[in-house]
Amino acid sequence: KAWRRWLSAGRRSSRGVDQDRALLTPKKDISMKPGIYRPPKIERVVFGTPYVQASCAIAQELNARRVFVLASRTLNRTTDLVAQLCAALGDRYCGTFDEVPAHTPREPVIAAANRAREMGADLIVSLGGGSQTDAAKVVQLCLSNDVTRAEQLDSMRAGSASLGYPPVKAPTVRMLAIPTTLSARSEEHTSELQSPDH
Repeated sequence: KAWRRWLSAGRRSSRGVDQDRALLTPKKDISMKPGIYRPPKIERVVFGTPYVQASCAIAQELNARRVFVLASRTLNRTTDLVAQLCAALGDRYCGTFDEVPAHTPREPVIAAANRAREMGADLIVSLGGGSQTDAAKVVQLCLSNDVTRAEQLDSMRAGSASLGYPPVKAPTVRMLAIPTTLSARSEEHTSELQSPDH
């Protein structure tokens, strides 16, 4: 309706109006292809509760004893947000990793997974943007599939079995995402890593 007001305001020549109308009028042979969208497997979204309080309640509910925090370097080193979470977790807290930069390169993610394994993590909490969220998802897969080197990730792809790769085992360590950006990576069940070869 707004385009009609704009067109009737006489700001375009009649030829321009016809071109605009043609662009805005759907052709009869254009239709959406049928399909099914299945939302990602997210157990729940908590909102309206301070992140420290919600995280501690979830850790307690899951009976997590070794909570590993995968944090944004900026948040960890320039604010007290990460420290507040770690302090509130108390004896449940087992370590923090803040070395995953933007775009989630593989090597730092493997380092995070190896550290989480060393610490005996039974819950991964990501606190940061999409890079930390994606990293935490891959850390989960590394822990359940005994991945300790970046090149082992090459066979871990969506549809691995159909591509002739060994099947990927589902995560055994749970994850809690505390997103600080609007990247929406926390709402996706997939993750993306940056590889120097691709």
